[in-house]
Amino acid sequence: MGVGLYEVTNNRLVIYIALQLPFTVDNDSSNQNTMEFTAVVLGLLLAWRAKLSNFYYDLHGDNKSSLAWAKSDKANIIFTTISMHLNANLAETEHIPGVLNIVFYGLTNDDIMTALKAAHTAADEYYTVRHALAWNTDFVIPIEAIEADSTLFQSCGQDFAAMCRHKQQLLAHNRLLPERIFSICGPTGQRIPGVTTHDFNTLLEFATNGITPLVSPGFKPESINVAPLRDRYLKLHHTIDKLLHKLYNDGTMIFLRKQDALRTSFESTAPR
Repeated sequence: MGVGLYEVTNNRLVIYIALQLPFTVDNDSSNQNTMEFTAVVLGLLLAWRAKLSNFYYDLHGDNKSSLAWAKSDKANIIFTTISMHLNANLAETEHIPGVLNIVFYGLTNDDIMTALKAAHTAADEYYTVRHALAWNTDFVIPIEAIEADSTLFQSCGQDFAAMCRHKQQLLAHNRLLPERIFSICGPTGQRIPGVTTHDFNTLLEFATNGITPLVSPGFKPESINVAPLRDRYLKLHHTIDKLLHKLYNDGTMIFLRKQDALRTSFESTAPR
């Protein structure tokens, strides 16, 4: 399955993804609703990846069932959660009979297979050290970013946990919070038709306690026999630093000077 996000004004492809489906695609119509639901969810995820938010969109298709669940908000907690996070609102749905859906069904089998092969070739490429070196070879973390975090660390009394809480608070406006759920769904979820009590309580659980990452039962935090990554970092430090700086600008990364890092303790409970 291939899903693309286009600009309406000039038909420019913004972002694209190809997905290998877990079942064989044939003429069995029982798979169609699942595929169209997956396509809509992927489209919303692409909008998130492209940093789009606060928008309305129309959904056109030739499957009445898939159009019905999208408009009635009965789709799935995934669909609801992503829509809430992006503030993406479905404005209209339009059913297009298959014989008239020439935008897609006008493509020949050869057209489709050629596009799919190109998409899967791009999606299956393994990126190597060579690709990383070519991506960026001269980036240096701005000293202003390091100084800003150093100042913040001092203002938090050299308390790293307090510093983390401060940075988390700066992201609160875009987080899934109970207050945000209540304002949109009402105190019991009744404002959104089709949202079950179970779905509503699950959203509240996510908003209150976060989503716990899946961790292997045998995982043990390791701080002594760590992987020998220093040589790899020295080789790719410009590229890695550029990625870290992007996270810093997103508000999810902290830069500490060595002397500051030695003054605090860190406890890792997540797999690396």
